[in-house]
Amino acid sequence: MLFLFSGREHRNRSDGSCVYSVMPNRRPWVIAALALVTLSASLGDTADAGRRYRSRKERAEAWLLEGGVGFRIGSSLVHGIDVGTIKPAHLELGLRNGRLLLAAEYQFATVQLPDDAIEQEPIAGATTVRNIGIGVGRGLMHQVTPLARYSFGRVGESDAGSDLFIEAGLGLQQYRWDAGGVLTRPALSFGLGGSFWGLGRERHGGLAMGLRVTLSPRKDNLHAPPACGGPCDHATTPTSLDRTILFDVTLMFGK
Repeated sequence: MLFLFSGREHRNRSDGSCVYSVMPNRRPWVIAALALVTLSASLGDTADAGRRYRSRKERAEAWLLEGGVGFRIGSSLVHGIDVGTIKPAHLELGLRNGRLLLAAEYQFATVQLPDDAIEQEPIAGATTVRNIGIGVGRGLMHQVTPLARYSFGRVGESDAGSDLFIEAGLGLQQYRWDAGGVLTRPALSFGLGGSFWGLGRERHGGLAMGLRVTLSPRKDNLHAPPACGGPCDHATTPTSLDRTILFDVTLMFGK
């Protein structure tokens, strides 16, 4: 409850007593950060992190606490507008058991709409145009995603090896524009990749690389008529999904 509400104290007119009003917290990313801290604490209690294992094989069969930090690079659309190359950073925290990883991920990146997609107005007596407001078309993208990753192919022993994995998750994506405005929507992510890892009796780590695709619903063309967006022999309604395609590199570590 502390994550979801904030309070404000008011004085009573007659006896000086205090009235504490409860109001919704309007900063969802503060809530998300606090939730990740709570998750990390609970995961630490759940995982066998403090236990000494008699062998690496025994440790490989236990639930292990795992984190990750990395970067991505690729292309993204926002309501059909190509924002060019984006370079998100991301953090993840979860539990691994053998070939299965259950984790929560936070990703953020700066975005900039192209000039031809920004509303413009002429300046009196000038031949150029200027953007309306400061920071128009520029903002931050945040995304929180619970995900599951499964290694369907593995080569190696109990202490080291390499994996091929698939992953999927359903989360929440939000754009906060510098000049004002917020766009919030669900985001379905799935990916394919490979990893190289090593496992000791107390710690493990590795490097993962892969391709991540994210689909998010568009809200700007719900009632758009059929059209041809390029050469075609039959008009159709515009796509209702934005897509983001990213190449991912993640450094993994755990105990």
